[in-house]
Amino acid sequence: MNGSEAGIVLQPVHNLVLVPLRGPVHADLMDDLRSKVLDYLYRQGARGIVIDMAGVEVLDEDDFEALRRVVESAALMGAPVILAGIRAGVAAGLTMLGVDDHWVRATRTVDQAMELLS
Repeated sequence: MNGSEAGIVLQPVHNLVLVPLRGPVHADLMDDLRSKVLDYLYRQGARGIVIDMAGVEVLDEDDFEALRRVVESAALMGAPVILAGIRAGVAAGLTMLGVDDHWVRATRTVDQAMELLS
């Protein structure tokens, strides 16, 4: 299944964009996410992006790196990104892998992320 079949959906909410991310996460999905986010920002702009991670059960080093590229690309286009709802097991797994997470802005809930970006 490629990213398009997985159904990356960008949901405009006022001047923000909410992106519910559902697993399993893989390279094609992350490429589709990056493409859609950058296209949206180019065409419409946004004050910020919230990626809802609550539906992601597993994330490996490569997928986390691909997510970093999405976040950094959006930031270059002027839209900060907050990751919302990262599961405890995902966070623990990434910590055990020793990934570089200095770039992550995260909140427990989508509502908290939306409030921070408003």
